[in-house]
Amino acid sequence: MLYVSVDGKELRECHKTNLSTLWVDSGAHRIPGRDFVQHVTTRINCLPTAVRVSRGARRSTRDVKCRARCQETETAAHVVQNCHRTHGGRVKTHDALCRVIAAGLRRGGWRVEEEPVVPTREGNRKPDLVCQKDESVKVIDAQIVSAAGSLNEAHRK
Repeated sequence: MLYVSVDGKELRECHKTNLSTLWVDSGAHRIPGRDFVQHVTTRINCLPTAVRVSRGARRSTRDVKCRARCQETETAAHVVQNCHRTHGGRVKTHDALCRVIAAGLRRGGWRVEEEPVVPTREGNRKPDLVCQKDESVKVIDAQIVSAAGSLNEAHRK
């Protein structure tokens, strides 16, 4: 029942990758209490957005517009992925994640280029990381996607 609910659908595929929840069990001791609660709230899709707090009879169209005045419906997906108010934080988080991945790859013996400009027939592309080790080259374009669909499908796309 949880997986088909609004609050639980994002959790449906968590069991397929232990890394997505590893921080909850093993890394929690390094996260301050208030931050840990905020991380879990975000992870289980319980941010107090206009849509979430206006459930049932309390809801009207006006109630659910984004508080940042973007004229979008204020859902967790909007706040975390699209809202102009959180754009800077998204960029910082993305860049920090790419730096962590690059550092780990370098420790593993990979040569890593960060955000190189790659000319293609369709125009220039700027992947997050291009990694080379021996004869192998990997291109990494880091993204955080919704687990509401299939994680395998998101990876394929």
